[in-house]
Amino acid sequence: PTSVIGNWRMEIERFAPGLLAYVHHGVERIRDPEAFEQRIQGHQIIITSYALARRDEKLLSAIPWFRVVLDEAQNIKN
Repeated sequence: PTSVIGNWRMEIERFAPGLLAYVHHGVERIRDPEAFEQRIQGHQIIITSYALARRDEKLLSAIPWFRVVLDEAQNIKN
């Protein structure tokens, strides 16, 4: 859920300080594919909510993901 996005960022900073995380969230999030691709360069982790992943599916599906980790995975059961 949206409420844990900040917690995920803090946990990544605490347990994986060598990894860069980008938070894709809020009304100010990047929606332009070229700008998004430039912004995430060098980031190993992108944090977003399930609702935004669905809403921005076209933008996010253009990324060649190495791994996708889902919190609250019951949202994707269907």
